[in-house]
Order: sequence, then structure tokens, then C-alpha cells
Amino acid sequence: MTIKKAAVAALAVFALSGTANAALFELSLNTVASWDTQGDSSNTTITLDLAALLGFGSGTPLVITQVGWETTIETEGGSWLSEATVLYENSDGTDGLNITPGVGDDGPGSATYTSDGLLDLASIDPELVVDLPDGILVIEFYDSFDDVADAVDATWRDTKLSIDAQVVPVPAALPLLLSALGLTGFLARRRG
Repeated sequence: MTIKKAAVAALAVFALSGTANAALFELSLNTVASWDTQGDSSNTTITLDLAALLGFGSGTPLVITQVGWETTIETEGGSWLSEATVLYENSDGTDGLNITPGVGDDGPGSATYTSDGLLDLASIDPELVVDLPDGILVIEFYDSFDDVADAVDATWRDTKLSIDAQVVPVPAALPLLLSALGLTGFLARRRG
């Protein structure tokens, strides 16, 4: 199931991140189901033009540097809380981050989880930072183990996902190089 942008309650908060090239995005969802393992068409998948939602313009390359969450997860049947997972991934599937709020809760039930603020991915492991070359973010709710095919394994309630994203910095020499090329072209036209 794919949720369109219009059906998602979202709030972009620009003042919290401290620079003009970074912004915090908060996604609030009332009820989301995770059905089967990653990539199954039954799973809830949300595709967001994160760059545009943050005011940077469609197609602006971003990196996700921090994430946070608050959610209540309820499992169905024999599913475990530790199996409910959310994936943050770029549009071509080459870079992503899996978050399992109930890690270690190896059993069925219901529990509330919070990250207690934003987790700085780069300080945990620089490999965790997610590159979004086109500014598009795909979020998938899935279960790491499919207990019953084509049935809901877990329901996420009152879920708030926080995502801090930054514009991919332009290499310092690039503006200088572009200026030099422009000046060279201008001088060539003036001499011609």
C-alpha cells in the first residue's frame, strides 16, 4: 500500500537545525501496518519528495543525518515486537537505514518506544548516514520475519518519525571553478 503525500500529516521545522542547509521533518501517522518482509507489496510504503517538503526544491541532493521516533507497536498472532522494522531508503534502493524500535523484545505484545530525541547517525557510525541523491525518501514499514504470509504482523499506532536532513554540500572548489569558466567564456566573447 502506498500513501500519497496528501494523506500524510507532516510538519517541516526549519529553525531547529541551526543552518540554512538543514531542516527537521516530522511525519505523524495514526495507524500503519507492517505485513511481510522487506519489499513485499502489502507493506505500507510512503514516498516523499523530502527536498521539496523541506523547501530546498525538488531534486536537491540530501543526506539524512539524524532520526528519531515515538510509536506504540502491537503485534498480531505469533509476531514479535523485535520484528517490526521501518526502513528509510533512497529512491533507487542503493542506500538505506533500518530502525527496529522493539529490538530485544522477543515476544508478542504491545509496547511504546521512543528514541528520546534525535540520534546522530554519523556519531554512531558514518555508514548509517543515508544519501538521497534526488531528495526522494522512501519509508517502508515491514517485519523482519514473516509469521503469516499476506497478514498483518504488527500495527504501529500514534507514530511520529523525525528526520533531520542536510543539503549535500557543494565541494568548495566547484563554485570557484564555475566562476573561472564563466569569466573565461566572457573574456573570449569580448575578444571575439
